[in-house]
Amino acid sequence: RIEMDSTETVFNEGSADVDFRVESNGDANMLFVDGGNNRVGIGTGSPSYLLEATAAGQAILSVTNSANDANGASLYLRNTRTGSDNDEGGRIYFWADDDAGNATECGLIVSTMTDVSNTTEDSRMDFKNLSNGSQYATVSMLGRNVGVGTLVPGVPLEAHGILSSAGNEDICRIQAGGTTQAGGLTVNSKYGANAAARTTSLFSIDGQDQACSLLLGTGSTQAVAIDSNQRVGIGKSIDPATTIALKLGG
Repeated sequence: RIEMDSTETVFNEGSADVDFRVESNGDANMLFVDGGNNRVGIGTGSPSYLLEATAAGQAILSVTNSANDANGASLYLRNTRTGSDNDEGGRIYFWADDDAGNATECGLIVSTMTDVSNTTEDSRMDFKNLSNGSQYATVSMLGRNVGVGTLVPGVPLEAHGILSSAGNEDICRIQAGGTTQAGGLTVNSKYGANAAARTTSLFSIDGQDQACSLLLGTGSTQAVAIDSNQRVGIGKSIDPATTIALKLGG
């Protein structure tokens, strides 16, 4: 079962259905090779996968770059067949038990080659979570677009929501972190000759909370204001004496 020469040491050269086990101080299956099922276990004598590692109360896998350079540690997943559109590049699964002791897939990351055309390839990465017992692609990155609740975002950021029959939930909410801070939305200019020009506001919505005014503006000019008393100002400040204050002409 063991053969040794000047270049190698071979265990089980004859491919017999025989297991190989290395015991450590405290773990009977520190390394276990299942000869019949072609599997390797670390910390387990009954591996269910090609490589399965089991440990109690400690990190199971650590990958470190010790070269003292700028590169980080790497985890490499690859599908080596000559590709077709929508072939998967790899998956990372997350599992946990529910309160009935059932092993449940609670999270999944999937990378897919949506277009395998040489030099013009496209890919999508999906982050999936459970919601009410069903798995959904919560975030998907398709090319340079990001989708929330959709696998096929057609713009840089696209969000879809599944509403209840009441239909009164928020799909998107922007909220500041403190009680004295304002939540707002600003759309900035994409083009410009310099940094200052590229950060010019094209459109903005600003407001402290529901008791404050909703302000819409272009650039640094306030265009429309709506307050909590349902009064509107267009081109000028809200007039407390009127429902609608409108600025005409110049």
